[in-house]
Formats: sequence, structure tokens, C-alpha cells
Amino acid sequence: AEFALQPVKKGEMIDPVRGEWKGVNDFIYQKSNKTLERFHGYSIMSWPETSCCVAGTEVIINGETAKVGEFINRHRGTEKYTKSSVLTLKNGKTVPEKIVAMQRFPAPDDLIRIETRSGRRLIVTPDHKINVNGLEGPVWIPAVEVKEGNKVISIRDLSPYLDVVRNVKVIRNRGEFDYVYNLTLANIHSYFANGLLIKNCGCFECIIAILPEANGFMVVNREFVGITPCGMTFSTLAGSVGGGEQTPGFMGIGRLYLVSKKFISADGGIKRIVWMTKELKEALGDKLKKRCEEESDLDLINKIADESVATTTEELLPYLEKVGHPALKMPPLI
Repeated sequence: AEFALQPVKKGEMIDPVRGEWKGVNDFIYQKSNKTLERFHGYSIMSWPETSCCVAGTEVIINGETAKVGEFINRHRGTEKYTKSSVLTLKNGKTVPEKIVAMQRFPAPDDLIRIETRSGRRLIVTPDHKINVNGLEGPVWIPAVEVKEGNKVISIRDLSPYLDVVRNVKVIRNRGEFDYVYNLTLANIHSYFANGLLIKNCGCFECIIAILPEANGFMVVNREFVGITPCGMTFSTLAGSVGGGEQTPGFMGIGRLYLVSKKFISADGGIKRIVWMTKELKEALGDKLKKRCEEESDLDLINKIADESVATTTEELLPYLEKVGHPALKMPPLI
């Protein structure tokens, strides 16, 4: 389907290097049903920003209480977590929702502690969204903006009810929190943490991963179940890289960002893509062909390898050299 072009007011420039504007952030936040909070338009070789909770935060996974840090650390680097579900809220009822990715980040210097009248206590990063019952119904606001007296969605005996915030405090992380954690769910983008309804990390359709040997990036979509040239499947990437350490060079994105003129422009743009699944190529179709034409390389789409010609870097490099992929002659990524 074709999408009508919509002018977006960029607004205040937040980061000129990575390409981040307040107006764009506000726009994608609304258009993504409030699941995406920030957009860095120019680079994936920079530290990402996130919203997470501390390791001891309790969630209900597969019907049992678990600490989110222990769960994520136990399953990092594997795909076992994709068989698990976490408790969330749908149409006013608590339901389990499939986990599709995990995140672990170095903990920031400042965190927010929220306490409620019922005794709930939650420690999260300042930008983590909390569900607050406003005048016009439930809204998502950053933890740092939660106020005493706000009504928040909580659970008692697996049934939702409105609790009241008793205290909100900025606390200094003096080394007691090494990491913060988050989950991505399949369809419902929130879950209960220490009994309060919070946002999950914005889920993504594809993962971009750096391939240093090829001086470029590979892209894999969620539907692809095979091994990629970086040696991992989508699920493993999402669990150990895209949703794990979140190191520079790895990022979860939407499909259409791949055909944007601003796609990782600070890193070289679409000419840096050296491998992409066949299914993703076909799905992007004419949009991808047009983008290659705009880069004055009509044959670029054929120079980008897929699983039919390479599933390892050992197979990929000879192919890139054979077709003369431009990434091989670009400045080193690292």
C-alpha cells in the first residue's frame, strides 16, 4: 500500500549529529501508538537511549513471579526467552503476552523511585513511561513527571485497580545498580512491573547489525528464522544484542526507515547495507529500487547479498568483492 506524505515539523533540534528533533519524536510517538519514543535519523554508531527498570523489579512470567534482571541475564544469548510470556493488560483484563526481545543497559546516575498508597515501590529510569489515569483517561508519562496524587494502574490478585502515588523521588545511583532492564512484547506494548503498568521497550520490525569484516551492515527482519552472517538468528540478536547490551552498531528499526534518505546517513546510508533477507528485499520492492537509483547505483540492490548467496561472512566477502559492493571502498566504520 502507498502511504500519503505527511509534512512533519521538526521542532527543536536535540542532537544535530545523530539527527534528533523534538517535533519528530512527538510525531513518531503518536504514530507508533505511543510505543516509539525517540528517533535518531543519522546514525546507529552511537549509544542508544532507553527506558528501563532495575534488576530486582518483579514481573509475572509464565504465571510465576520473577525478577526481571535474573530472567534477562539467564536467557541472554539464547532464544529460550521467546517461549515465555509476561503479564500485561488488555481490554481491562490481565493477560499474558509473548516476549520477543530483551534489553540490558548500564544504569544511569539518576533514577526515579515511585511509591503508592498500597505499598507498591518501583525504581525506573527517568524517561520510562508509566500509565497514569488522567482527566481524559489513561495516559503514558515519563516517570520523572509522575506526581504525588496521580492515579496509576496496579494489580491485586491478578485484577487491575487504581492505586494512588504517595511519593516520587529522584534517587542517586551510587553503584548499587549496575544495569537496568526492559522487555519487548509481541502485540501489547506494556506490562506489570512491581504491580504497576509500565511501557515495554518499543518493539521493532528489523535489526541492523554491523559486520566489521565487510565494512558494512546486515539487516534481518523478525519473520526470518535462519542464521545470518553475524552468526545469530533474529531472536538471538534481539535477546543478546538488539535487546541486550545495545552496543553501538546494532539497532532495531521499522522497515520503511531503510528506504529513507536519512537512513544512517552519518554512517554512509544505504550503500553500507551488504546483506539483507530476500523477503525484506521483496517486501520493500520498488521503494528499495528507487532508493538505489537515487544513490546513482542502479545495480546496488543486486550487490546487496541475501541468504541465497551467503549466510556467513566467509561466504559474504567473496560475493561483495565479485559484485564490487561500494561498502568495501568506504571509510572504515570502526
